[in-house]
Amino acid sequence: MSTRNYWKRMSHRQLSRRTLLRASARAGVGATGLALVGCGDDDDDAQTVVQAQPQEQQEQPQPAAQPQQQQQQQQVMQQEQTEQQAEQQAQQADQQEQQAEQGTVEAIEREEAEQDVQAAEPEVDLDAHVRVAIGRYTAGLDPQRSGSQTNYVNGACTFDSGMSNHPETAALEPNLVQLPEIVDPTNVIFHVTPGVVFHNGTPYTAHDLEFNFERVSSAAEYHQGGETSDHPNEWASARQTFGTQNFASYSVIDDLTFAVETPAPNASLAGSIMSGAVRHMSKQYVEENGDAHVDGVFAIGTGPFRFIESDPDVGAKWTRNDDYHKPRDGLTNPRLPWFKDFEVQIRPEPLSQIAGIEAGEIDAIYNLPTDVAEPYRDNPNFKVLYQPSSQPTHYIMFNTHDSVAEVDGVPNPFLDIRVRQAANLAINRQEIIDGLLTGTEGPAFGPYRGTIGYPGEALESRYHGYDPEQAKALLEEAGYPDGLDVDLHIVTDFQPIVPVLALPVQEYLEAVGIRTTIKEYLSSEYFRTVRTFELPGMFWFFTNTIAEPETVIGSGVSENGFYAVSVYPETEIHELYEAQNQALDPGERARLLEEMYITFYDNYSWLFLTEVSAAAMTAANVNWPVGSAELRGEGTLSAIQKLKNV
Repeated sequence: MSTRNYWKRMSHRQLSRRTLLRASARAGVGATGLALVGCGDDDDDAQTVVQAQPQEQQEQPQPAAQPQQQQQQQQVMQQEQTEQQAEQQAQQADQQEQQAEQGTVEAIEREEAEQDVQAAEPEVDLDAHVRVAIGRYTAGLDPQRSGSQTNYVNGACTFDSGMSNHPETAALEPNLVQLPEIVDPTNVIFHVTPGVVFHNGTPYTAHDLEFNFERVSSAAEYHQGGETSDHPNEWASARQTFGTQNFASYSVIDDLTFAVETPAPNASLAGSIMSGAVRHMSKQYVEENGDAHVDGVFAIGTGPFRFIESDPDVGAKWTRNDDYHKPRDGLTNPRLPWFKDFEVQIRPEPLSQIAGIEAGEIDAIYNLPTDVAEPYRDNPNFKVLYQPSSQPTHYIMFNTHDSVAEVDGVPNPFLDIRVRQAANLAINRQEIIDGLLTGTEGPAFGPYRGTIGYPGEALESRYHGYDPEQAKALLEEAGYPDGLDVDLHIVTDFQPIVPVLALPVQEYLEAVGIRTTIKEYLSSEYFRTVRTFELPGMFWFFTNTIAEPETVIGSGVSENGFYAVSVYPETEIHELYEAQNQALDPGERARLLEEMYITFYDNYSWLFLTEVSAAAMTAANVNWPVGSAELRGEGTLSAIQKLKNV
């Protein structure tokens, strides 16, 4: 116990009532005197009463004389009774005082504990400079241009999305735009959040909202869908599926109101077009400066950070946007940042990123391979935090488009379901999970399990499993007794785990007769290549973690999706996709989603691989709190807290 605690407790103690009671019994004080000793009186007052009583007794008249022996016996009995009564009251007082003292001690201990906790809670440094290491940094600053959209750090720091998600449930929450006003099944009104401003001080209005939908759909009047773009490398939208083609009509009613009519009921409208897939830009700034400027020179948005500068070989810098429209202690991310200055440093090697934390040059890392982070779990200089990867479900798409129906006179093997089935049966997913991942992941079934309507049990009951002998038999039955040769296209700088996983996948496939040649791409080229549908073979891909499934199935499952490498018009997959998208009743939509996912899985539409986890790491003096439905990554950078005196 500290000296402070001891003296504080002593100041709460009073002279014990039981001490007075026992002393009065020994002094021969009667019952009348005992009754005057109170529980809450001041010590001096109580002592005065005890001392005054013998004097009063002496002044009372004395009884007639009695025989000496009888008088002595009576005196002894009276004394014993007095002492017994005093002892009983002393015991009662003892219990009362112990209870009172215990309550006082407990109250003091609670108060001291609260003070100790408050003293132990380090203060967040609101003027801190936070440095985050990343493996790659895309040069482009335009979050809507194909290729540049993969600069996710800039997209999340400089720009903002229409709506946010609840940190625990992933339900839609207001951001640049309020939750939609449903007029009827095909008419929706979006109200812009008042008071939001771009970094140059101009207000965000419904005209900007309209402009962004037109621009991502390649319908922006100022450059006619990119045809008159001044961009030296041309301009193509990376977010085509989220644009005005979703609308039958649309109009700006006033500066804060945007009305939309859809061709049919659209259950996913708000969750897709207002998601983080579309980062909103300033109509005025883009039109005045052009595509080349906003992609290669400077970026203006409404995001939580103001862009300063970037170098694709070094990194980029931002500073806090003190005019950000959401408070730092609010419900959703992004938020007004807990620190002042922010920079990302490019360190391609994970061990170099970790060494940066150890040297005090880096504060946080995310999307680390879990096996790299594992040795540092018990190191007091680090905090290691496991979570799903930002691309948590990996799969390989078979190109089944008409453009590759025949290559050099040879039919496309993946048009045969038996070949697709053989590829799926060739992969020992559990061995990959146990050997290269954390052991807690599961097989992939298509969608991310955190999306709306994910039918986990129904899909897991249909798991394809691992059966290389049956895979060989299916290939022979399909007319490939000697196997076949195909290209496997992968992106090397987007997810560090992809090149690692690609090697065992290649070996498993070769073991059953599917011989692959791995073709490697950087992300700036890969995604544009995938969208052409011109190259034959297999393409490695992954889902995102957005709760609205449209962001994945609309781009990769629908026959019209811009990443839909695998299309099967002979099935009901596309019809089921359209039906679920028009089902405004959540229960009916969930039923249709389940049927679509099962049909897609049973068709062996992709080579379904595994779920993938990742790790985030911070220095010991850094907190990075997120909700259960959030990830530590680009979307929650503003939640990082650098602590003082730790």
